[in-house]
Amino acid sequence: KLTELDQTTGNVPASPTVITLSSSIPYSGGEVYSGYGRVVYRNANGTVYDIDLPSGQVYNRGTTSVARTGTENWASWGVAEFFDGELWLTVANGANIIRYQVGSATSQTVVSTSGMSDIASFIVDPTNQRWYFHWEGHSTAFAFGYDETLGFASANISTTPAVTITPSVTPTNADSMSFNVTFGEAVTGVSAADFALGGTSNGWTITGLTANSSTSYTLNVAQTGNADGTLNATLLANSVSWTAGGTTIPDTNTVSTNAVIDNTAPAVSSVSGVSGTQNLNEFTYTLTMSEAVTGFSASDVSVSGVTGCSLTTGSTNATTYLVTLSGCSSGSAVLTLADNSLTDTAGNTGPSSAYQASAVTVAAPTISVPTSVPVDTGAFVTIASRASAISISNVTASTVNVVVTPSSGYVKLTTTTGLSAIPGYTAAQWTANNSTAIGFNATPAAANTALATLQYQGLAAVPGTRQRHHSHHRGARHARIDDGGVPAVDGQVLRAGHLDSQLCTGPDGSCGQDVRGAHGLPDERDVRGGERHRRQCARRRVGHPGLDRRQ
Repeated sequence: KLTELDQTTGNVPASPTVITLSSSIPYSGGEVYSGYGRVVYRNANGTVYDIDLPSGQVYNRGTTSVARTGTENWASWGVAEFFDGELWLTVANGANIIRYQVGSATSQTVVSTSGMSDIASFIVDPTNQRWYFHWEGHSTAFAFGYDETLGFASANISTTPAVTITPSVTPTNADSMSFNVTFGEAVTGVSAADFALGGTSNGWTITGLTANSSTSYTLNVAQTGNADGTLNATLLANSVSWTAGGTTIPDTNTVSTNAVIDNTAPAVSSVSGVSGTQNLNEFTYTLTMSEAVTGFSASDVSVSGVTGCSLTTGSTNATTYLVTLSGCSSGSAVLTLADNSLTDTAGNTGPSSAYQASAVTVAAPTISVPTSVPVDTGAFVTIASRASAISISNVTASTVNVVVTPSSGYVKLTTTTGLSAIPGYTAAQWTANNSTAIGFNATPAAANTALATLQYQGLAAVPGTRQRHHSHHRGARHARIDDGGVPAVDGQVLRAGHLDSQLCTGPDGSCGQDVRGAHGLPDERDVRGGERHRRQCARRRVGHPGLDRRQ
């Protein structure tokens, strides 16, 4: 049974109202929850019994876990809520008031507070517009310093059915759309005149209302013009009759969530990542769009001004897309994005016309070597002190592999900051006095700093040997720059006379077959620049004019 208690004294009145339950409920501690038109009991095992009022019909709703502040008293209580077709148990837990959905693990934090101390239970009273609470200890929020405190506070409590209004689609570029209107219980008297439109998108009017059921309606709207912005629908207060409650709802105006109206085509906002001169190996454009788009692919992009390019695309998010070119010929590259190749979330296509990025100069990576420098057989000479230093340029890879090989004599570096060894060469060779080759990996800047300190020492003539020196070009050697997996492209001739320099950016540090010329040299000799060669992914051995050696 459920027996009425006096609301003022808490006692059983002389003639109480008694409701007989449809079935008995086994008691084992737990909590009691009061709701609108129901009382809910949850026992110590978590089983939830939902009692309908005033019929007394009992429904077993299964078990539900509820985390709440404990109490020594058997009388632990909370609030039973029913909305959107679901039953919820709402309790105090520490500084939070939390609702738990019966029959599932879903929970929602209703409010987080401070100064609530160890509030154990609370309940709401819609008739008096109050909520009542019970503390195990004291509450700084209500300035009570005693244990087992019982108090109340004013509240704004609504027991009318919930109303939800949502746009059928958002964002949209359509000239007409609808809003879905759902009532928590059956209503009557709903008409298009009960609604108003708002938002920042102009030109919208209500064109009709469709009744799907006593709880579901569709509000249809249309736009004249194509103004962008937001659109919402409002159900006016007390405009609809609540069948079971015998009153009008809602208590206040109920506003829908916003629909985003978007008639603007997507466009390219900016292009970054490339400027000035790019090398032949690989470079990447970063295209930033004006909004999130879909449909971007390699077929939407073309390149003019250069030939032989391999093109790949990618993205980092819905507004940022990447276009990578590799293997291009020298020239002035212009990247073009086709018109209407992108689609935004509202269905607009763009850009409205083909987009062209600024032209980028594409050129081969280069290595500069001096055309002539006097050298010494008795001591190391810094090449940069007698001619221009060997240097690299037009390299966009983050690091490069550099190999320097004299056809005779020795080489070494006096600055090695930022260098690391590569396969086939050691760091000790960089500064040794007897290195016939040195190799290292570094950033282009660190490589140039080191090469500026490159020293060379020639070999002394063999006693009794007559040597004849041919002073024309001593053949050529070329560099290959390989960005790991990208087709290699030949760079500028490296070998100048007796000094060979290789520049590679491949992951294995290898520059291909070594090509050297071996011959005797006089004590004073020239290191001359070779001719410039370009070949695709290949090395060749170039003949050198022989040096006549006689006893």
